[in-house]
Amino acid sequence: MKEEFYFAVITHNFPNTQLPINLDYSFYDKDSQKSQILNVTVRACINYRYKLHTELWQGYNHCAIIQIHDLNMEKIQPLPNIKSTTKWDSNLILCKSKEFIQCREFIKSSVANCHTFMRTRNPKIWEENRRKEQEYRDLNR
Repeated sequence: MKEEFYFAVITHNFPNTQLPINLDYSFYDKDSQKSQILNVTVRACINYRYKLHTELWQGYNHCAIIQIHDLNMEKIQPLPNIKSTTKWDSNLILCKSKEFIQCREFIKSSVANCHTFMRTRNPKIWEENRRKEQEYRDLNR
C-alpha cells in the first residue's frame, strides 16, 4: 500500500470548512450502492491560478490537492477521462461515513429541486435534456 496525491475539481456545498479534512467514505451520486471506505485527506486548494488556501468555501469549485492514504487500486473504480465525460456520468462523492446518509439525501434533494425548476421554468429544454439522457442511458446499458 502506498500514498498518492491527486488534483481534483471539487464543489463544496456545505458551510466553509478549514483544511486539512479527513474523509473516509466515497460513493457515486447516481449509484450510492457503489460505495467504499477510503482514507482520504483534502490538504489544500488552489484558486485564481496561483493562490494556495486551506479553506473550502461554500458554493465554490476548488482545485483540491487530495491525498489518498494506503492506496489500494482494487478499491478505486476509475472515473472516465474528463474529455470523454458527459453531464450524465456519475460524480464521485467524498464524505465522512457518519454523514453519508445526510450527504446522499442532500444530493437527491438538490437534483429534484433542479428538475422541478427546469420543468416549470424551461419545459422545452427540460424535455430535450430528458430525451437526450434517456438516449445516452440506452446506448450505455
